Amino acid sequence: MDKKSIGATLRKLRNQNGMRPEDVGELVGLSGKTISGYESGQRSPDAELFLRLCDIYKVTDVMAEFYGRTSSVSLSQHEVELIKAYRQTPSRQDSVDCLLGVEESQEGKKKKRA
Repeated sequence: MDKKSIGATLRKLRNQNGMRPEDVGELVGLSGKTISGYESGQRSPDAELFLRLCDIYKVTDVMAEFYGRTSSVSLSQHEVELIKAYRQTPSRQDSVDCLLGVEESQEGKKKKRA
């Protein structure tokens, strides 16, 4: 996807949320002009800002929203929150895995050791 397509989608999402570029800029610490620059495809937000914008616009499936691809799994907001909490507490992940009877893949074990 190119900058113009990403920008057009960001503009659409902002409008759907009833916000002005200035409103979004205020939330992320940028000017409304900078937000408009992203939306026109003149510049691209970095990955961190892109994800913040998706969070502000309540985008739960980036691939579906920006690429028209839907995942085979649809998560509820509660499930999304559970996954976030799980990722934010690595010290408890083994306990949760055990409680749910879920075994970690060999690849996941290797990543933890590294």
